[in-house]
Amino acid sequence: MELNREHFRAIIFHNFRRGLSRQECFDELNSLYSDKAPSYSTVKNWYNEFNRGRCSIQDESRAGSSWTSKQMIACFFGINGHVATVALEQRRTVNSEWYTTICLPEVIGEIRKKQKNRRIILHHDNASSHTSTQTKAFLTERKIELMGHPPTSVTTVTSRVFLKRGCDPIV
Repeated sequence: MELNREHFRAIIFHNFRRGLSRQECFDELNSLYSDKAPSYSTVKNWYNEFNRGRCSIQDESRAGSSWTSKQMIACFFGINGHVATVALEQRRTVNSEWYTTICLPEVIGEIRKKQKNRRIILHHDNASSHTSTQTKAFLTERKIELMGHPPTSVTTVTSRVFLKRGCDPIV
């Protein structure tokens, strides 16, 4: 999957929230994506936006524009940084069907590309698509473990990606 501007912005936002400096974020992106990575000035501009309180990674609507483009994405991160970004079709909601037939297979495929027999431990919140019987069966069948936590723990809040204006969490 080709990463677009919003995917890179989500990664920049994640690195900003992790407390990485602009240079560390740029270096990580450059080492992972080389010539496809955004420029240092782009990273710097987005850090400035996030420091001002911006929580949206979407383009601002412009005067005279008759449409805006919005798309929900699910970003997955591992201990070494970004693993995969999976786009949700326009105006769809995350459900067990999408999560187990499109999203998770793509994420697992990315992990398995690098290390075929690597143990996978997934960190979920308590969203219905994550706790459904279909999702549990999918994970069990593939021997993927879940890292548990209480529903209101700090890790639940910080593992969400904030995309909408006003910092509404998108899980």
